[in-house]
Amino acid sequence: MMSTLISKIAFTFLALFVLITSVAGNNLQISNITYDEGTNSLNFDISWDNAFYINSTWQDHIYIFAKYRNANSSSWKSVMFEETGHSDDDADMVFWSAPNSTSIDGKRIAVKAGHISTFTSGTQGGNCTAILADNIDFFHPSFKVFGIEMIQISSVGNEYYIGDGTSENRFHIGSDTTQAYFWDQNIFGSVNVGNGPDDINTTHPDGIPVASIDGHIFRPPNNIMKYEISQIQYVEFLNTLNRIAQNNRVATDVSGTSIIDVYVFTQTPTVAIFTRNGVRCDEILPNGGPITFYCDYSGNGVPNEYNDGQNIAMNYLSGEDLFAYLDWAGLGPLNEIEYEQLCRGSENPVPNEFAWGTSGYTSVGIASGSTKGTPEEFLLGAPHIGPLKGSSSPMRCGAAATATSNRLTSGASAYGIMELSGNATELVIALRSSSSFTKITGSSDGIIDNFGYTNETNWVKEIAQKGGHISNDAYTVSRRNTNLLPYSARSSFNGGRGGY
Repeated sequence: MMSTLISKIAFTFLALFVLITSVAGNNLQISNITYDEGTNSLNFDISWDNAFYINSTWQDHIYIFAKYRNANSSSWKSVMFEETGHSDDDADMVFWSAPNSTSIDGKRIAVKAGHISTFTSGTQGGNCTAILADNIDFFHPSFKVFGIEMIQISSVGNEYYIGDGTSENRFHIGSDTTQAYFWDQNIFGSVNVGNGPDDINTTHPDGIPVASIDGHIFRPPNNIMKYEISQIQYVEFLNTLNRIAQNNRVATDVSGTSIIDVYVFTQTPTVAIFTRNGVRCDEILPNGGPITFYCDYSGNGVPNEYNDGQNIAMNYLSGEDLFAYLDWAGLGPLNEIEYEQLCRGSENPVPNEFAWGTSGYTSVGIASGSTKGTPEEFLLGAPHIGPLKGSSSPMRCGAAATATSNRLTSGASAYGIMELSGNATELVIALRSSSSFTKITGSSDGIIDNFGYTNETNWVKEIAQKGGHISNDAYTVSRRNTNLLPYSARSSFNGGRGGY
């Protein structure tokens, strides 16, 4: 069942488009946005391809959030929605207040295909009307509407294994380092740490610095980004920030009125082809106001052309960058244990396995030619068993998936989540200190501070790398790095995702 499902759902790839009027995109499109002052509502068209539905607890959807800016302000702020009253014009689509909205209390919204028994290969979409909360003072506002493709797994984290008995610094059960720990929420509200037969333990030299672990640590968000953050997603995030915040969320100093290193993450004047980050701005910058960033992987200075790498996974992210993006989007980060569960599901662990469930992999390359940097970019020699791409040169989100691929050849996790191994390294909360084991993470309020930092005090700022890449030793699902990654450190390897 799983391989059949993944051969269908893995064909999709993510592009996020932020629109005030209309822009054509590939997979996910949000267009024709209008605001009705009389009904205090946003109306827009939405469409996406290849929706899937296994059952009411396992399906995909588009998570929607919005920002507004009043005519007398330069600041983009979060739009809040009513919990009910949203509508659409397609009987085959459901537009609703998304569940499990930890911090937003049901005021996030989503759209999903409602009629599907298994899978839809064509385009799903319709016209939607979203009712805004009545506690916002609008003054000739402008709006941006964002969408992220998510996978909803309501049963995620009910039971699963942690560790694989082999990987470096792994979790294990009690004193037996060769056996994975089994988590079952129906048996344990919390878990004791130690050498007992029901305890959790680790071979990591830091150990586990608490006597017991609260059950929330073992429960990933029910809704997970299907793909890593893409470069266009991060660009549109930057374009809603003030100048000071923008300067803190890129590597190049953009506080002046001109720069040479316009590729603001590689800190180079021209695109760094090997590390494949095309996020840039112009050489001449505004005097004090916000900068407009764009994708220019082709290097010709024309923003956001079809071959400008918008759908390439975003790299060069620090923990600070990831947390700011997730907070701004109303999402939350993952921790090390949650990452393992999203890869493995409830399946038995395989020694030294990757997210696709085997220890084998194929080092893949990106095909050159006219498709490079486009939404059609593909890998050389596909299909591959376990496509593993070097993180310093990330691939397009979903590049390994085709119309005939399965879990192994697309590199999908047990739930159909793409590239948890094999593309940009996933930044997660490291479980190293007592605070990381006791503080709840959860999703966010959609607000960051004026300096571009998250305001979520429960997000422990201890960062680890998960996921596989070939530039260094490949990271298996259960491998835990010895050292923490500095919270503010950027690397061409690092990207990430979140959930709610």
